[in-house]
Amino acid sequence: KMHKPNIFKYATKELSQDAFIFWLLDHANPEYEEVDNKIRGVAYNLLRKFFELEGINFPEKIIKVELVKQYKNIDILCHVNNQYTILIEDKTRTTAHGDQLIRYKEIIQNDFYNNKIIAIFFKTYDQSNYESIENDGYKVLNRIDFLKNLNSVDGVCNEIFNEYLDYLTEIEKSVRAFSTTSINKWNEPALKGLPWEGLFQLFRKELSSGDWGYVPNQNGGFMGYWWAFQENETCWQYLQLEECK
Repeated sequence: KMHKPNIFKYATKELSQDAFIFWLLDHANPEYEEVDNKIRGVAYNLLRKFFELEGINFPEKIIKVELVKQYKNIDILCHVNNQYTILIEDKTRTTAHGDQLIRYKEIIQNDFYNNKIIAIFFKTYDQSNYESIENDGYKVLNRIDFLKNLNSVDGVCNEIFNEYLDYLTEIEKSVRAFSTTSINKWNEPALKGLPWEGLFQLFRKELSSGDWGYVPNQNGGFMGYWWAFQENETCWQYLQLEECK
């Protein structure tokens, strides 16, 4: 539960999250090395994580960080030392559509062919699986990864930073509330139905199959989980679990 107003409770769009990521990564720029060493440490750790996910050695020294927004509709570009280009596709509740990710990566490979490319799918809410994302050549950085990054340096005293950390922590607590909160409270405003996502994640982990997601319909839609697919000569059959309301 939030004990004070939090700007990110209202600034929930992906552009707001883009702005926070820009702001955080900009602290890695040498020109800001005297501004806030702790946030700078978090920024360095996030860059290091991107390199680690791609299996590329992190530079011994950061000489230059150049950030570009909405380059040919790509959310975030981060050029490091004029040698590496990090493409970040930033998502909150939505996911990739069509050949969007492939097109973006091809653009960067063509426009910055001298650089090593790191393609990151940055997701702070959950989705059923990331198989198609990984097949498109992206490494996934999810909410848990980002929370680990934000908590990687103790004692950050910055209101923007700490409000975003509180906001993301509340999302994680709401998702995990399926194990501690009565099911009849899961759809209340405080939890926003997120415990269903936590429960369905557990199902997928235990069953090693199935998918979950939101199904819109005229009655207001529902969260559902589907598994045990089989086909005969007339149709597909499967098991389905729906949220109760």
